[in-house]
Order: sequence, then C-alpha cells, then structure tokens
Amino acid sequence: IFNPLDSRSVVWSHTEEMRSLAAEEIANSFIPVPEDTKEPIWYQQAQLVLANIWKKTANNEEVRQILNASYQDMRFFLQGTPATQCFEDPRIAASVRFTLSSQT
Repeated sequence: IFNPLDSRSVVWSHTEEMRSLAAEEIANSFIPVPEDTKEPIWYQQAQLVLANIWKKTANNEEVRQILNASYQDMRFFLQGTPATQCFEDPRIAASVRFTLSSQT
C-alpha cells in the first residue's frame, strides 16, 4: 500500500505515473470526492495541493517531507503554484491539510 507519510511505503513513483497521466488525474484517484459530501471543496483543494506537490518533487521521500512539513514550509514550497490559494488563511490550510492527511 502506498502511504506518502510512511517512509517504509512500497516503492511507487508519482513521476513514473505522470508519464502517462496528469498529476491532477492521479490526485483525483487518491482523493476522490465522496458523492454524499456537502462540502466537496475540501477534497478538491486537497487534490490541488497533492497534484502540485507531485509536480514539484522527484521522489516519494520529497513528497513525504513536504506532507509532514509545517504550514509555513508547505506554503513556501507551493509558492507560485495554483495551490498557493489554499494557504492564504491558516484555518483553510488546516482543513485542507486534514483532508489531505486523511486521504493519503
């Protein structure tokens, strides 16, 4: 099982997957929006963050480091990407990060 938060995770490479699929497609499959959710925005924003992390990293260790980084470090890392909007308000960022951590 792939778990980017666990350094013992199976060796799976998002960079290899991105040769045939867009990062957004992969993120959408990792973090699907439940049909019964009343607030799909949190899932969509988590997808956006994960896709942009994948676009800026070369391996799973880098992904794991970013997903475990502080709010400020993650915000700095994603600066200049569409995911920056998720970090304009720390409360919104906390909700997005919670959704991201619960789905990956």
